[in-house]
Parts: sequence; structure tokens; C-alpha cells
Amino acid sequence: MYLGAVILLLIYLLNSQIVLNPLLVLFSTLGIYSLLLMNRKYSFRIRIIMCMIISIPFSWNPIWGGKIGDSQITWFYIWLLFYIVYSLFNKNKIVFFGENSKLFGVCGLLLVYSFIPLLMSNSIIEGLKEFLMIGVFLILIMLSDNSRIDCTETEIKQLIDLYIFVMFLTSFGMFIQYIAYKVFSIELFGFKRMYSFGGGLQTGCHLLMEDASSGTIMLGVGGFLALINRNKKLINYFQLIIIIIGMACSGRRTGAVMFGLVMILYILLGIKSSRKKAIFLIVGVLLGSVLLYFMSASRSISNASQLFYNNGRFQLWYEGIMIYLRKPLFGYGFDNAYLANQIMPSKMIVHNTLIRYFDMGGIFLGVGFTIIYWYWLKWLKKTQQTDLYWSIIFTCSAAMLIPDVLNARFLYPICIISFMAIKNGKNTFVKLEANVQMFD
Repeated sequence: MYLGAVILLLIYLLNSQIVLNPLLVLFSTLGIYSLLLMNRKYSFRIRIIMCMIISIPFSWNPIWGGKIGDSQITWFYIWLLFYIVYSLFNKNKIVFFGENSKLFGVCGLLLVYSFIPLLMSNSIIEGLKEFLMIGVFLILIMLSDNSRIDCTETEIKQLIDLYIFVMFLTSFGMFIQYIAYKVFSIELFGFKRMYSFGGGLQTGCHLLMEDASSGTIMLGVGGFLALINRNKKLINYFQLIIIIIGMACSGRRTGAVMFGLVMILYILLGIKSSRKKAIFLIVGVLLGSVLLYFMSASRSISNASQLFYNNGRFQLWYEGIMIYLRKPLFGYGFDNAYLANQIMPSKMIVHNTLIRYFDMGGIFLGVGFTIIYWYWLKWLKKTQQTDLYWSIIFTCSAAMLIPDVLNARFLYPICIISFMAIKNGKNTFVKLEANVQMFD
């Protein structure tokens, strides 16, 4: 799986540099995925999820190559759809309205309700894109949370290990971009130069990402999984350092700053041992130093305040809240372009996923998603999935700084892994309770 991840990413990186024949890209990637699916070391379900994770770094590229954003027919969405279809065809292994009927009910009602903002959309085509992203996410939660298929701790560790490796691979590619530009003045793989708000040149190593701000959150999740290190592997700490460097080389603050803030929260609230707190505090200072060094080379940071400068986000939040109050019940519909250009006074989309949901779908969509994430975090904490719990806290926090966290893709496989881990944790507690009762 790991070698396959490297080869597939190299194909798309090479294609972004010299534009390969579309048929060559299509059939070579198809062949590699076919080989990965034949790897019987893992169950078929796990192999599908692994293929999905491997596809994340080039999830903005069409299956035949082409330019970023040319088409939504990407390997990532193909594997996501394959997973959903596979789960539905194994419907005897799904418990509808079982012990998790509350979450199933919330997701089901929200899915049905989503047709209202879809029909209210100024452009049905634009509305359909948003509807599909939200709808697929809701279906994925319903299937994952109600699955009868047992998973082992080993399988969860394998998936988390692969996710960390893929984020490390992506970050390493961004670091190569940085070195190529700084040392050799070569712009590789979609390297970007732009002027920052503070004046001065801002550089961006985005690799194959369409939205680098969302991409840094994707990397940050890998960083938290490596930091808390469920598998107790030393290599995870090396991968963590490269991931931090990759986040900094992107030139975007969203993931990097929020990673630092949530890490402080983790040290204060998530670690009980004073000795462990001290160790993680030292690690945090070292990681922060690495991050600041590479970020200051990517964008102008003459003082700490420039790290937290809001770039007009607070004004956009205010506008988003004000327009919501005009249509609090059903919102304005699933159409980002209409919302930004016709409704928002600043002619920009609000950089806050939750406020945007309230604006698009009214109180029902906003509150519905709040309930889903609350349930998600509640059960991760209850089943002691510490690494995933803090990764989702980081994701939810960073989502308040970008328009749409689902556009980053990574949340779909992380959702599957999370509910697999929750189910495994519940089964463990049931066995422990049974053992206790046996000896009472």
C-alpha cells in the first residue's frame, strides 16, 4: 500500500509538470489500484478505505490527469462511492434504527431537509454540488455508525498509519517544492507566488491542492494522529516534523496556527501526568520553532500579531450572521456564488463553515451539523479514542476559519475510521463489563 501511494502521487506530480498522455495516466493508475485491491493482507473493506486515503493528495485531479479542478471525476470520489455501494450491498451487515438510532435519525432528517435548500438554490447545478457533498457525508455517517461489521484495533492502526504516511508524503513533496524554489529558483508542481495582505511576497507550496487553507487542515489531522501516536512508533515523530514543515511551506496560517492552539489545549486538558505535560511542552516549543522558521520564509511575519491577523474574517463572520438573521428558517440555498456575489455586502464567501451552513440552509442545517459533531466527539471521548478525538477538535476549530471543511476531502475517510474506532471501543467496553459481571 505504501509503495502504491508513492507511485500514484509521483504519476500525478509528473503529469502536473509535463502533462502526460491522459490514457497513460488513466490506465497506469487503474493498474496500480487493481494491484492494491488484490492485496489480501487486508480485508476488502479495509482495502477500499486505504485506496480512498491514498487518493487524498490528488483528489482535485481528474482520473486522466488534466488540470486541478477540471472535473469532479477523481479517484477519491470513485473510491468513496465504491465504499458506499459496497456497504449498501452488504445491507444485512447494517443495523438501521439500532442502538445508534438517534444519530441515524438526525442524519436521515437532515438529508431529507437538504432538498429544501437545494430547490431554493439560485443555480440548481451549483446547488447540486453542495447537496451531493453534504448528502454523501451524511450517508457515510449513517452507514459507518450503524455497521455490524466488526473491526479490530489492528485494522484501525493500519488505517491511521497509512493516513499519517500519506500526509507525510504530501508534506515532503511541499518541502521539495520549497527547496527547489529557494535554492534553485525552480517552480515545481503548482508552486504559487502571491502578494500577502501585509505587502511583501508570499510564496505557497500547494502541491496538487486546489485550496491550500483546507489542505493545511488535512495535514494537521495527520500531525495530531502522529503526535498522540496510538501505535507508539518513533517514525511517527519524524513524520510529524515533516508534516509541520509542509504546513508552514504552504504559506497559509489556517492549519498551522490552529494546530498550535489546539496542541496547547491538548497539553493543558488532555494530558494528566505532569511529567508527560513537560515533555509535550518541550516538543511543542520545538515544533513551533520549526513552523515559525519555515513560515517566515514563505510569508512576511515581522511580529507575532501577523500570525493572528484576521484578514477580514471577522467582518465576513459579522456579515454572515447578519444575512442569516434575514432568513433564519431556510436560508438562501446551496449556491456559493450567489451567496457571495449577490447576498454578502463584501462580495466574498464567509470564512466559517458553520456560519455558511446557517446561511445556506437556515437553522435546521446549522443546528443539525452541530448535533452531529457533538455526538461524534462525545463517543470518541467516551470510547477513549484520544488521537481521533483531538484530531476532530482540531478539525472543528479550523473549520471556523474556512468556508467549507468538506471540500478538503480528508474528512470522509477520517469519519469512517472514527466510527470504526467508536464501534471497536464500544465492543471492548461490553466485553470488559461481561468479564466484571462474571467475577461478581
